[in-house]
Amino acid sequence: MREKGSFLFLGISLVLFFVIIFVFMEIDLDSLKLKEKLINWDKKEEARENREERLLNSIKVAIELKNTEKAKELIYDYSVNFPQGRYLSEVNFLAAEAYYMEKDYEKAVDFIVKAARENTDTKIILLMSKIAVEMDRFNPILYSELTIAERNIKADYIYIGLGYQNIYSKIYDEAIKCFLRVQNEEGFKGLARAYIEKGDYEKAIENYLKFFSIADKNNLSYESVKKAFLKQTLYYADKLYEAKNQSFTNYYKILSDNFSEEIEGEISMVKLAGFYINKKEYNEAIKYLEKALSNKINDKDEEATYLLAQLYYAKGNKSKSYQIFNSFLQKYPLSSRISEIKEWISLLKKEIY
Repeated sequence: MREKGSFLFLGISLVLFFVIIFVFMEIDLDSLKLKEKLINWDKKEEARENREERLLNSIKVAIELKNTEKAKELIYDYSVNFPQGRYLSEVNFLAAEAYYMEKDYEKAVDFIVKAARENTDTKIILLMSKIAVEMDRFNPILYSELTIAERNIKADYIYIGLGYQNIYSKIYDEAIKCFLRVQNEEGFKGLARAYIEKGDYEKAIENYLKFFSIADKNNLSYESVKKAFLKQTLYYADKLYEAKNQSFTNYYKILSDNFSEEIEGEISMVKLAGFYINKKEYNEAIKYLEKALSNKINDKDEEATYLLAQLYYAKGNKSKSYQIFNSFLQKYPLSSRISEIKEWISLLKKEIY
């Protein structure tokens, strides 16, 4: 009996031993399966993160290469695959940049506003301001975003963006306040634009001249600003001339003294010569006519030559007058003044010889 009890105890012990081993093996297997699942999940997440980052970098490269179509295609892929992605703000900024490059300002605004709501990075607000200037129309959402940004960032580029948005909404005094806070060439350019839109040509011209005094001639905007200035200043001078307001001479002189190699400068010289002829200040008139004839512009040379010949006659220098009238025949054989010039030459021949 004692032997049977010993065997029975041994059997039960063995069974318990194997049960315990089995249980622990099951636990280890479950643990291994869980660990394997975690490893696989980590790998998938890592692969997903790597793919997201690669996609972001591909968008950046497309933008750098100015391939906006490819950039937009990649941005669409990102939005579909990573709608809550880690780089969503950056991708929205890049989308805004792509549309900005294409001058599709409305879509650029949509994306830059999305980017700004996630991030107030300087580059985002800077691009927002560029869009505000270049879109050439008022956008209330963009204006609101720039106003919010201005509370925390007191930067020139924000005031420039707000200034132009105020111009586009025809709130010129507010635009002027913004530009007065920017003491550089962009501020003066903005002030000139605001004053022109307001109809204050004198202040506009004053700020244009401040712009030219400090602006880099190699700046991309220099030529466009100069073109606007020349056109607007000549227009204002002509209006004053028609109104018999003698201050027109100030503006013709600005053009002739500073822009003698431009058509507006040449027109101004001939206008000033006419003014001094009427005052019988012949030497002053001759000075402007000879300056007009010595520059590279030829548009008013025929008129300047004709007036110069007459001026020398009025001064009593008939041989000089005769010489200039003869050169007129050679230079402008198809001129409508030819018959008149021949009469002058005939008269001078009689008087000289």
